[in-house]
Amino acid sequence: MSPGDRGRSGGALPAALTPGCWNSRTGYLSSRLEGPKWTLQDAKNKFSTVVDAALCGTPQEVTRRGKPAAVVLSATDYRQLLAEAKRARGSFVDHLLAFPAADIECARVVPRPVEF
Repeated sequence: MSPGDRGRSGGALPAALTPGCWNSRTGYLSSRLEGPKWTLQDAKNKFSTVVDAALCGTPQEVTRRGKPAAVVLSATDYRQLLAEAKRARGSFVDHLLAFPAADIECARVVPRPVEF
């Protein structure tokens, strides 16, 4: 079975052969395809491979001019990160109420006289 036959074979894939975890280079299942770092040009040329690796649970880092530029994650991993961040940050109201206002001396501002 080749990776191109994944959706066209008509037959169901074995449970172990889930789409997105098939390494087209070696012909075997892999949680890491060609490594987690890609140059931008390579990522564009092999975008489906990058997405397949991300779907296997391995975030794929894309670099531009040798510097990290982006990370490709599966939608499930992305939703999980968002949910964890939302739980960790708390509400803005709680943040404002936790402000130690009693400990800070407020400066008195006297308005200047205005003549009309």
